[in-house]
Amino acid sequence: HKHRRYEITGGTFNISTSGNNGEGIESKNIMTITDGNITLNTHDDALNASSHLYVKGGYIANTWYALYSGGTLALAFKTPSTGSNIIVSTASTPTMTSEVTVSGGTEYFNGMANFGCTVSGGSSVTLNAYSSSQGGGPGGR
Repeated sequence: HKHRRYEITGGTFNISTSGNNGEGIESKNIMTITDGNITLNTHDDALNASSHLYVKGGYIANTWYALYSGGTLALAFKTPSTGSNIIVSTASTPTMTSEVTVSGGTEYFNGMANFGCTVSGGSSVTLNAYSSSQGGGPGGR
């Protein structure tokens, strides 16, 4: 139904697909992830929401992200297969996009990070400010 929302509030998900249209988790409207550990190994989109995709918590493994600082691509990185949260820190308020396609550039950390690359596609990620008591660097989001 086009007005339904898909929400993941916890749990562990291990999804693998194959074939030309092998998508992981898809919502025909809005998808919100607030908690959980999600591992997606897909041929096509790992996460796909027709309207909006909100990642407010949880951990999505094996996913490429693009981190922008001041509108300039700072780093493209892939989340490892296990973890808990992503914490980023930049000089200005950063923006982040998930599910991007990465091309070119120079790979670092066994292919988990890429500098000087180009990225395309993806969905905007909502970043929340945190205090220093939550860990991470100064000014992190």
